[in-house]
Amino acid sequence: MIKKDINAFKTIGMKKQSTFFAFLILIFITASLQLSAQFQNISPVPGSKYHKPQTTLVFRASGLIDESSILQGNLLEIKGSKSGMHEWTAHLSEGRTIIIKPKESFNWGETVQVTFHSLFKRTDGSTISGTSFSFDIMNELSSEQKALLKTSTDDDMPDAGVVYGASSVLREGCSIDSLPSYMVTINNNPAPGQIFHNNQSDDKKDTNSFPTIINNDGSLVWTCDQSLNGHDFKVNKNGYMTYFNYEFDGWVVMDSNYAVIDSVQCGNGYEDETNGHEIMMYPDGHTFVIAFDPQTVDMSQLVTGGNTNALVKGLIIQELDAEKQVIFQWRSWDHFLITDINPTQNLTAAIIDYVHGNAVERDNDGNILISSRNMSEISKINLETGEFVWRMGGKNNQFTFVNDNIPEHWNYQHDIRRIANGNVTLFNNAVDLPVEHSEAKEYQLDEINKVATLIWHYEHPPIGDAHVFGTGSGSVQRLENGNTLISWGKTINSTSNIPNYTEVDTNNNIVWEFKFEDGLQRGYRVHKYSWKPCEIINPDLITLSKLTDNSVKVTWNQVHNAVSYDLQYRKLGKVKWKFQSTTINTKKLINLKPESGYEFHIRTNCSNGYTSDWSKLDTFATEAQRLILPVPVTTVMVYPNPVSGILNLQLTTVEEEMIAFSIYDLTGKKMMEKNIDAIAGESSQQIDVAGLPDGYYIAEFKTPTQNFVQKFVKQ
Repeated sequence: MIKKDINAFKTIGMKKQSTFFAFLILIFITASLQLSAQFQNISPVPGSKYHKPQTTLVFRASGLIDESSILQGNLLEIKGSKSGMHEWTAHLSEGRTIIIKPKESFNWGETVQVTFHSLFKRTDGSTISGTSFSFDIMNELSSEQKALLKTSTDDDMPDAGVVYGASSVLREGCSIDSLPSYMVTINNNPAPGQIFHNNQSDDKKDTNSFPTIINNDGSLVWTCDQSLNGHDFKVNKNGYMTYFNYEFDGWVVMDSNYAVIDSVQCGNGYEDETNGHEIMMYPDGHTFVIAFDPQTVDMSQLVTGGNTNALVKGLIIQELDAEKQVIFQWRSWDHFLITDINPTQNLTAAIIDYVHGNAVERDNDGNILISSRNMSEISKINLETGEFVWRMGGKNNQFTFVNDNIPEHWNYQHDIRRIANGNVTLFNNAVDLPVEHSEAKEYQLDEINKVATLIWHYEHPPIGDAHVFGTGSGSVQRLENGNTLISWGKTINSTSNIPNYTEVDTNNNIVWEFKFEDGLQRGYRVHKYSWKPCEIINPDLITLSKLTDNSVKVTWNQVHNAVSYDLQYRKLGKVKWKFQSTTINTKKLINLKPESGYEFHIRTNCSNGYTSDWSKLDTFATEAQRLILPVPVTTVMVYPNPVSGILNLQLTTVEEEMIAFSIYDLTGKKMMEKNIDAIAGESSQQIDVAGLPDGYYIAEFKTPTQNFVQKFVKQ
């Protein structure tokens, strides 16, 4: 049990813990003060420990970085206390996140020293001051500890040690022979759409899990036997379907034709610890994934009777960019205490899962919400700095609760979500509460004054003498018509008629309910979508090129099961659309009016007979009309115009020649100059003009026989 006499930190264990964490905090504050003027976030956190040997270094700057400055070989030094100096490569992600990847992994149990030189530059010309910090690499787990981990259990996941089937991805001709029998017991005008879920059994001998889509009446749309795979099957935020695959510890991504198109794992050495509780993929190409990170901790320093060689599982949250690079990493070791765990958890055990993160949600302001089940805490984390915005529930609660139906609020919760009305929903498993009766809850949050007001909750009426109670898993989804769809998770009383999923209307009337006939079957989450299995065009992947006074080339992401695309466009202010169709993911629009604004959108026609919705409206403006001159020996076109970062030069020359390129502002001041070696035929060059002030400019091109200019706007 936890030591009781903790007043004034008089016990040895708590005193050591307090001193240790105070020391860590002092290191962190000192390093952070040095670096705060330069970077908003640094990974690894200065002074931190328990890092993987394969870790990369990530630095998020407060302004846009001059990409040329990060390519200098003497930019920084990385030295391991055992492995010595490390060579590295640098990459700039999305303008201000610098990723430094050592060419060789670090050694187990060593300290890494990082020294910055004052060579990083922002695009505004300012320099990031040099500094240094260190972090520690974890010790390697012993073979005994690795074996012990394989025996650990998880209420949300299939049991460890089960032999998997042969399938690792969705197969053609998927078997449905072992699909568990189920019943739709109530179907009384529920919300329209199709239900996405997967089953998993509490019977260790049953290894058949089926990601499944059904209609409201229970009729089958699609399913596939995936052995134990298929966990957390859903349509993700980017429109693709995802599920977890235990055989390679990663997520499988499918398009609307059920074709596997991608897979996702954590980075920084956490690939094998990628966890199946959550993946969130967004239209901008960013993905959030989590890992459970076991480390060896001497728990006798923290609690009476603590295991001196305990395996303690931490939580890792990573944000990946469109290239699957880790651009943000948050670790519970840097922010939570092990003793933040729920009081009913055993801190003297050989394996301790003190966080058990089970949900990540990008909030409306760009920060993230996380659910930590074994701490009964919902946390909001600043995605720029990694620091807490607030903590709600659990031992570190900062909120005042108003109008709540139970004094404990929740315990061992799942599935925090921000919904359309600005409130948040969660699933209260209610484990270890005086009344173990699971429920869906909705809170209105005053995040400034930290007040949480219960707006709505739903507990299922008793089934006979039994409460509907899920010891693990569970989800809450607010549907477009105001109804709420609930998964009750790992329900008990398997011989009774306990439902697995329930949909209620705004008056808490049950309008739809689902039950597996085998009481040992359960669902993790359940979702309903008004789903059209034909992918909508991603607006972030639409590009415009070769813009002139009367034409433009539009390119977009290719949809895997598309047979054609439709594009509509019109002048701004006009009513009538002009329609174009193409079988490829690009279209040139011609006969446009000079100096005119246009709007357009695109949709997909798929091989399965479905047509997607139109993409979000996008706009462009044509250039001023050009004088018709004899075709010169050399031609140059600049685009896009206006430009914000990279100016593209499209060159056409009869033979190889040198072109003197200069940029002038309207006062005639030369802002940039460069010699371009143009090859014969068509070629292209890219010029970074992000550092130029916004305004009008003249691009001048000089060859031995020609001299001509083009205007462009920097904004």
